[in-house]
Amino acid sequence: MDFIHQAFSLFQKGGLVMVPLAFCSLFVATIIAERYCYFRAETSDVPGLLSMLTAPLATGDWNQAIAVCREAQGCAAAVALAALERKSRDILTVEKAMEATASLKASKLRDRLQYLEFVVTLAPLLGLLGTVVGMIQSFSVMNLREGQPFAITGGVGEALIATASGLCVAIVALIAHAYFARQLDRLVTDMEETAYHLLSMIRGESIETA
Repeated sequence: MDFIHQAFSLFQKGGLVMVPLAFCSLFVATIIAERYCYFRAETSDVPGLLSMLTAPLATGDWNQAIAVCREAQGCAAAVALAALERKSRDILTVEKAMEATASLKASKLRDRLQYLEFVVTLAPLLGLLGTVVGMIQSFSVMNLREGQPFAITGGVGEALIATASGLCVAIVALIAHAYFARQLDRLVTDMEETAYHLLSMIRGESIETA
């Protein structure tokens, strides 16, 4: 209870700008939770997927290969499925189908990450605005009665709460953006690896899976 009381007290001392900062923090938390679940659902076991596709493609059992991709999860499996569903067409059509699917998946993976970038820029500015407003109010103490030498310093200290809060929100958003950007690169690499190996299987070339 003491922690909650102290947090609420700091929130009040930070000024009105703490309200949009609170919304920013909730917004960032929501995006982090949603993107984490989405990225986790789009993650594929690429070595396992390619291993399961090797036998049916070697024997020409396309229906079994398609069933394997439909049972698997993730963007890599979706790329493989796009290729296998066009088994009766030429290799160029298969390549274009995989490129289109990979591009669409990458676009969906990048979705909402720009909001994190926006918060990284906005939150410190809101914190700075709150600090400036607080300092203006603090220096108005100079027009009051004498005998309060620490009034200005105390007011400035309270005003800095807004800056600290804005920086905390921005740091969390920046870390989250860096993490998801790294995950995005990994999933794109998984799709590229799957496309390369699958095309080699369809052509009947000898390959080594990782």
